[in-house]
Amino acid sequence: QQEQQENNNKMLNDKESYLNLIGEGDDLLDGKKYSESISKYKEALKFEDLYSGTEYASHFNKNVSGRISSAKQQQEENDKESYLVLVKDGDALLADKKYSESISKYNEALVYEQKYSGTGYASHFNSNVKAKISSAKQQQKQQENNNKMLNDKESYLVLVKAGDALLADKKYSESISKYNDALVYEQKYSGTGYASHFNSNV
Repeated sequence: QQEQQENNNKMLNDKESYLNLIGEGDDLLDGKKYSESISKYKEALKFEDLYSGTEYASHFNKNVSGRISSAKQQQEENDKESYLVLVKDGDALLADKKYSESISKYNEALVYEQKYSGTGYASHFNSNVKAKISSAKQQQKQQENNNKMLNDKESYLVLVKAGDALLADKKYSESISKYNDALVYEQKYSGTGYASHFNSNV
């Protein structure tokens, strides 16, 4: 009889813990703290498993597994929404040639793709963000090359103009020096897509 009383007391303590964990899980779920709520539900589930098949089982029947499934589904829906917003923002930034910012958004989205990779939800996270990152990096590099070329072109034209002015003043050695400096740019871009920008026939 004493043992029965001890078992009853333990069960009542466990039931209180079980119900508290479920309450905490529900509150966390309401606050959209999905991982934390699932963690609380899993702790509560241990009590259901512990008392399953015993005379106390009816005290531990709050369908915690269903709550976990519901929390996971809500988390997936919330993540999907966040993911799609990140991809859309990344696309908009890329269109505005804001490469670093777009890559940052895509990297955030990539976390969701990796999180759901190999799960039943993977098809909801399939905007091929890796390809978008690669494209953005390529465009960024192209932009950097263009900017560098434009700076070089400006320097090149200044040198050619200075060489022409010195030649007109019959300052031959100084003009040759300017032309030689300009020639470095012609040689640098020879055979590239930018060669036509460096064609003053120095």
